[in-house]
Amino acid sequence: MSRSLYHASHKLSTPIIRIDPNEELNLICKLLFYQPTGYHANSRKLYKDLKKEGYRFPFKKVHNWLINQNEWQKYAPSPKDTPRTYKWALTIIDVASRFKYAVPLTSKNSSEVAKAFKKIYDNPNIPLTWPDLLQSDGGREFMGETSKLMQEHNVIIRVIVG
Repeated sequence: MSRSLYHASHKLSTPIIRIDPNEELNLICKLLFYQPTGYHANSRKLYKDLKKEGYRFPFKKVHNWLINQNEWQKYAPSPKDTPRTYKWALTIIDVASRFKYAVPLTSKNSSEVAKAFKKIYDNPNIPLTWPDLLQSDGGREFMGETSKLMQEHNVIIRVIVG
């Protein structure tokens, strides 16, 4: 047998079992987290309980372990601030082919809507050609630059009210 498996202070018949530190973290965190009183709402609380039990794992490893647990993900508090860059979407539905496409928009001004139309109809990967008729609601985003763009491509804009 290899001498590296035995510690010098032990008898030859007493093996030393080496545990992978990541596996040790996994086992101990599972024992603490999945007991009836063990739900930890955040990684700080789990880390604090691990320290109380005498374990010295790095906080980052404890945090990474916790965020990968399905149970924690289900009941985790929702993020307080979610940045929302896009608030609107320009949605196009081609009636003939039933092809649908949407482009996210940060504002509903006419120039941004016109750029979105160009992005859609000038993209070779999207199977659409400039339409003959564009039906829209009476929004101001279809006036100005959007209406000029549609005139350039001989598109009639029909406003649907109601």
